[in-house]
Amino acid sequence: MFNSTPSSLAWRDDPVAAILSFARSRAPELALLALGVLLRLSMLGRYDIRWSYDAADHWPYIDWFSKHWRLPALSLCRETYHPPLYYLLAGVSLRLGAGRGVQAVSLVCGCVRLGLIWFGLERHLPRRRMARVVALATAAVLPASVHLDGMITGEGLNGLLATAVVLLGAETLRASGAARWRYAILTGVAAGLHLLTKISALAIIGAVGLAVLLEVFHSRIPWRARFQRFVPWLAGLLVVGAVSGWYFARNARLYHHAFLSGFDGQDAPYLGDTQKIPYLERRTLAFFLEWPGDIFGYPYAPMAAVPARFWPVLVTSTFVDYYNYHFAPAADKPGRPVRRPAFELSVASAIGGAAIAFVTVAAWIGAFATTWRRKEVVRTVFLFVPLVAVVGQLHFGVKYPIDIVGPIKGIYMQFASAPLYALFGLGVAWLWKRPWVRPLAILELAALGAVAIYTIYCRVA
Repeated sequence: MFNSTPSSLAWRDDPVAAILSFARSRAPELALLALGVLLRLSMLGRYDIRWSYDAADHWPYIDWFSKHWRLPALSLCRETYHPPLYYLLAGVSLRLGAGRGVQAVSLVCGCVRLGLIWFGLERHLPRRRMARVVALATAAVLPASVHLDGMITGEGLNGLLATAVVLLGAETLRASGAARWRYAILTGVAAGLHLLTKISALAIIGAVGLAVLLEVFHSRIPWRARFQRFVPWLAGLLVVGAVSGWYFARNARLYHHAFLSGFDGQDAPYLGDTQKIPYLERRTLAFFLEWPGDIFGYPYAPMAAVPARFWPVLVTSTFVDYYNYHFAPAADKPGRPVRRPAFELSVASAIGGAAIAFVTVAAWIGAFATTWRRKEVVRTVFLFVPLVAVVGQLHFGVKYPIDIVGPIKGIYMQFASAPLYALFGLGVAWLWKRPWVRPLAILELAALGAVAIYTIYCRVA
């Protein structure tokens, strides 16, 4: 599994010594994993589930499944347009007496996802220790990730299943013969469950699909071999339909849309006449291109949000509780969204987050150019994931230009963030290896430190 895992013989002869040896060889990674888990577990006792995004609307959906075994009507609450898997799991936990401990569903998903991210880093970056450590540190302390893992929403399960689909898809691309069929079917099961959690699963499936097409049309192997490697994906696609197709068929029958959004339900009045405006005229160029610098002095809504500026809101809400949903201690006096120490640390985190985002984008460009040139199909699946997710969020922000409901959130990107952690780690490692730009690597590590301090303060203050 891991690059330096002791041999099977060592495990048989002295498993305790083998475990201790592995732990010593991965001490920094284990410490970061523990930090990430502890930060998330702190949400259990220090974050009231009523502070979650739209908690009052998510709760009736959860409560429904604590009393019923059938799907509710779309009219039950604002959130019933979401697929039901998370709400079913949370509702069953209520049946079992979890009460407000229902947030443990998200917390467990977040902690397991962190472990999967570590596995993926070891699996796909076996000789890039610095990149792996920086990536895991980022995953452990990222404010948006820690925050959502304590909320009663489907985003925690969404992130877990998205990471599983990507890793299984990569294994399918690596495998051949019978193993390829097994991995393709497992990928189909995970993708079907993902579709039953959030519609954003379409972005992950689309990213894997792009990598599959790249293997078919950009590969050096003979066409017969390409076809043989493609066929297992058809089986995986059939499994996706078998797992989740019933739900979307139901939507099409009842609501005339297989894939629902909040604007098909109780948020429909917000639409007004926006859908009558031609698609390309719903946003100005400023929405795509402007980045007001004053957001660094006040990294909270409504700065750059009304009217919306896509990139600054997306990035800032990843590294700061931009919409102020109680991640940090509440303000003790008027005039600030949070207490002064938290506010000052959030400013530093916003600035650091922008620096991290810049290096991550630069690393994505460099990595894509390299993988395309070398025809490394497996790695392209990781690069397509954030690309398709960003395009999807851009589309959502353009299709529904209703800034009052906060259509742009860094939390919405967390399901696709695992490859971005790796890219940031690779970017920092690349800078570190070159003495003439090593000071930039130090600045990036300082930026990550600012983000970590903000997150830790918010969870312990």
